[in-house]
Formats: sequence, C-alpha cells, structure tokens
Amino acid sequence: MGKPKPVVCESAWSVPPMESKQVPVEISDEDPVVTRPWIVSGPKPRFPVAGRATHRLERHASFTWVGAHGGAGVSSLEAAAGVGVALSQLWPDPSRGWPSPAVVVCRSNMAGIEAAARMLQQRASGQITDVTVCALVLVADSPSKPSRALRARAHEISGAVPEVMRVPWIPAWRDTPYTATRPVRELAAAVVALTEKEK
Repeated sequence: MGKPKPVVCESAWSVPPMESKQVPVEISDEDPVVTRPWIVSGPKPRFPVAGRATHRLERHASFTWVGAHGGAGVSSLEAAAGVGVALSQLWPDPSRGWPSPAVVVCRSNMAGIEAAARMLQQRASGQITDVTVCALVLVADSPSKPSRALRARAHEISGAVPEVMRVPWIPAWRDTPYTATRPVRELAAAVVALTEKEK
C-alpha cells in the first residue's frame, strides 16, 4: 500500500494542508503596507447567515462570544469565564454598545464547524466590516477525539481567523454547569489578551 494522500484544501481560504509545514514569510522594511497574513476575503454568501443584535447592551464587556449556532456554548463560556458577553447566531452591533472584538464559538462536530464557516464567510465577504473576529473557539461535543474529517475541516477554515482555540470536554458541566474549570480560565485569559491587542 502506498502512502495516504494528504488532505487538499479546496477552500477560497488559502490554508496549507495539515501535513505541510508553514513557511514563515519574510517582510522587509521597504515593503508597502502589509496586511496580516490571516486576513482573507471570500465570496458573498448566497443567503444571509446572521443578523445583528437589535437591543442595546447596557453593561460593559470587552468582547463578544458569538455563537455560530444554537447550543454552541457561549452562555456557558460567558458564565464560567466571567468575561465577555454572549450572542447566539448574531453579530454584535457596536452602535448599540456591543463590543467590536468578537470570538466565534462552535461545537467541534461537523454541523457546528460548518455553521462557523458560514459566519466567517459572511465576515470575509465584507458584509460585516465593524466587527473584528479575534479567534475561533471549538467547544468539544464529546469526550472522544475528533475524527480526521473534523480536524481537516477545522484546519481549512482556520485561515479566516488569527487564532483557533479549543475547549476540551468538561464532565463537570453535566452536573454543575458554568463551573470555572482550568481550561476555561486559560481560554478566558488568552481571549482577553487577544482582544486587548485590537484596542
């Protein structure tokens, strides 16, 4: 048997195959203005993916947890992490007091990852210009290891965000939801650090 063929990325988002090594890009001082290498553009979605928050946010928050689909875990992350504000299937509206830095959250199953891909495509297409997506957070949907197909698809859409973070399966949440476990505390600290860079 020959070697298995590598997974080929056929997305509009140019991301190297998982087996490839990332080659750093050297930028000289003489180069013109250079955008961040993770900023991408994509085609306009064929249908509206997510609307905007229509109510005004009456409290302060430094960033928004944006759930790509129902049950993504944004309410759990907001309550357990103690930072940010949660929205499900809606983009924040800075004109109504919602923080512009956003973290897109989805479950680590294929339906969740595809929902995140649709939201990121909407952002990359230029439909949402006043929100900065700082990271994609994959929340484990089971204690088992994600399949190769799930890992490949998550890797493929990673080109649309500067960071991909993962929340492991948290057994404690079954009996005591919103428990501030170590992975959640570490995630919160990493997200806060990312969003601070955008200010």
